[in-house]
Amino acid sequence: MTITETHFEDELEAYRRDSETAAQSFYAYQAISYLSTRDKAIYNLLVSNGIFWNINMQALIDATFIALDRVFDTQSQTHNIFRLLQIAEDNSHLFKISSPRWAQGNGNKTKIYEPQPRDWHRLCGHVCKWNSMYREKYKPIRDKFLAHDERMSLNKRTIFIEKTHFNELEKLFAFLDAFYEALYRLYDNGAKPIIRYRRYSLLEMLAPKTTDRINVTAGERVVLDAQKFLESYAKRMRNRKL
Repeated sequence: MTITETHFEDELEAYRRDSETAAQSFYAYQAISYLSTRDKAIYNLLVSNGIFWNINMQALIDATFIALDRVFDTQSQTHNIFRLLQIAEDNSHLFKISSPRWAQGNGNKTKIYEPQPRDWHRLCGHVCKWNSMYREKYKPIRDKFLAHDERMSLNKRTIFIEKTHFNELEKLFAFLDAFYEALYRLYDNGAKPIIRYRRYSLLEMLAPKTTDRINVTAGERVVLDAQKFLESYAKRMRNRKL
């Protein structure tokens, strides 16, 4: 299927939207859960408004797996990571020096990288690896919570989720981000499509930094927002008691 640059941009944007929705929901849930164990004022906030926070935490879990399932959907008519990769591989004209957008004089043509079959094979290997892990370990969670509408309290859901490996999920989201960045840089800057993982550990994201928000992922942005809001609330509560 031959497509235009506009169609590819739409497909790439659809992938970005789904992958970032999954990452933001996951990291928001993880950040709130972790911070509530580290600060009694934050914990009391969640407990004293239990219905509200239970609903939101449950929604974050559901949103994570709904969006992940869209990313790894295998139906050819939907937006998903396989469709995006196949479209990119089948439409090499999008990345050639002769592409209309390069003809407009954008960038240095001598530095434009034209992807080779081995590049697509390497990217496919990454996608297949993470898809296998998702289907083996995490799609059953999605099916258990959503597809079959199994009745389960938030507490039981939380226990079930926490039996998974959070660090493995963090790496999964790091890959989804790196995959988008690889295709985006290839298309927008003519850069060789290389998978480069950015910061993905929750604890690393929460660690004190001297730099501002430069080169952060969607997951890290929501972690920093959650941290800022919850710690600001905790500080106000402590000041009231002085």
